Amino acid sequence: MGGTFLAVSLNRTIIGQWRDLPDRKKALGYVALDESVSIIGIVLQFWAMQNGPVSLVATIIASRPVFVAIYSIILSFLLPEFLIRIPGKRTMIMRFVAIGLIFAGISIIYTM
Repeated sequence: MGGTFLAVSLNRTIIGQWRDLPDRKKALGYVALDESVSIIGIVLQFWAMQNGPVSLVATIIASRPVFVAIYSIILSFLLPEFLIRIPGKRTMIMRFVAIGLIFAGISIIYTM
């Protein structure tokens, strides 16, 4: 998938932007770190499915948006300018309810 993405996205404009970056090595290091963490995560997912109940592992894997929501909530409080749109009270309540439902689903599957 990464090879396909690179083949489609590498064009003159992108290559020129990479060439014009002030700190190319640092940016390339971040990209390499990101891709390495992704591969490690995928390997750990398959390892967990091999060693545990698939339904529980699949539910926990599906709970990734919970961590994105929590991370965005923390960022919106610490760095208000970081996010383009600051969520209102109603949106925050809906996010917390959704997070609670995901954890409830994980708990129900785990206890079965």
